[in-house]
Amino acid sequence: ISIILSQVISLKCGSDQLSHITLHKVSLPKGTRQLYDFYKPIRIKVDYTYLKKQGKSEDLTNRIEIVLNKTVSDLEALLSVQHVNFIYQKEHLEKYCGVPIYSEDYSSWGDSYDLAIIPYFNNSLKESSIQAAATACIAISVNMQPKMGVIMINPNLDFSYTNSEKFLELLFLHEMSHVLVFHPTFFTYLNMLTEGIVNNERKYYINSPKVLEKAKLHFSCSTIKGIPLENYGGLGSAGSHWESRYMLGDYMIATDYPEIVISDITLAVFEDSGFYKVNYYTGGLFRFGKGEGCSFLEEQCLQNGGTPFANEFCIKSQEPFCTSGHLVKGHCYMAKYNSNLESYYQYFSEKNVGGYAPADYCPISFDNYYDKSGYYFATNCKIGKENTIHEDYGETFGENSICVES
Repeated sequence: ISIILSQVISLKCGSDQLSHITLHKVSLPKGTRQLYDFYKPIRIKVDYTYLKKQGKSEDLTNRIEIVLNKTVSDLEALLSVQHVNFIYQKEHLEKYCGVPIYSEDYSSWGDSYDLAIIPYFNNSLKESSIQAAATACIAISVNMQPKMGVIMINPNLDFSYTNSEKFLELLFLHEMSHVLVFHPTFFTYLNMLTEGIVNNERKYYINSPKVLEKAKLHFSCSTIKGIPLENYGGLGSAGSHWESRYMLGDYMIATDYPEIVISDITLAVFEDSGFYKVNYYTGGLFRFGKGEGCSFLEEQCLQNGGTPFANEFCIKSQEPFCTSGHLVKGHCYMAKYNSNLESYYQYFSEKNVGGYAPADYCPISFDNYYDKSGYYFATNCKIGKENTIHEDYGETFGENSICVES
């Protein structure tokens, strides 16, 4: 068994970093026009005033602005919303969202936009593996629809890495999804959560109607009870992300993983909130567990020294193994941990041997997607790093490439 260094498991998102901000519910003033009876593409205002006043390099702030604007465009293509004429007030920004600096035209944002976002740097993240954190801070009391949120950014974000814009676009899409709906506060208020035993372990999982519909179709399981939420990594990841054991590769898992796509199951969370209508054009890209049946959800990933789910899990440490969507080259991830694993995670005779910790210690395909030479998605078959290919085997990276074991 190969010993894998723990630092390759990086928590990209730390929602607990914003635990000092609680979601404040605001009543609409009398005479405010209520929800229209039709949906239009969501309009998001990102105010960069605070970010640009924090004294970081102009190049860094400009690059973040470019990436965030691209992320906003992606969300505006995905989501539609009913508009509410909302009036932003000074105490919303300062008292409830903790933002000391903002644009002077803040009171007019509600006329033209459905959501306001304020990004800013936080130096306390410099020495951590957390790259960003986000939360909503203002919502409408009548239905809990978010109207304002903040994104805390690690000032050490490095744009010198190849593919950095693509990586950070996915990061900010993840963070803005926390503001829009993917957060324990929304899950609880909207009654989307239930608690139960999943694979011999007590977990919370989402069982809202559209999520169940999409999950039944994806996994080919008509009796699915819901999709579990992460229980690994403490408050920064647990309860506010999908459990990687079932949703590895979706953009709303808590850790860095080289294959990231948007699943219909995640989009269904947006629709089940009642806030949004969703464009499901991304459907079909998410492949983890697809068509595996109820046993994939109810049984252990490894059984009797083997696995019935060979597209998702592996049994030989460091053996070449494609990710389940066949977009990324990887190797079978297994490690010796410092202490024995919980009994329901012990798939091997050695009680301290397991796979990828965020995926309930199941062995999966994994290679760290960046390296010391500065490259995001180094083993991605479409945009990867050329010197990671084996030319002797006929390998090549390119837009039409996928990963196949042969």
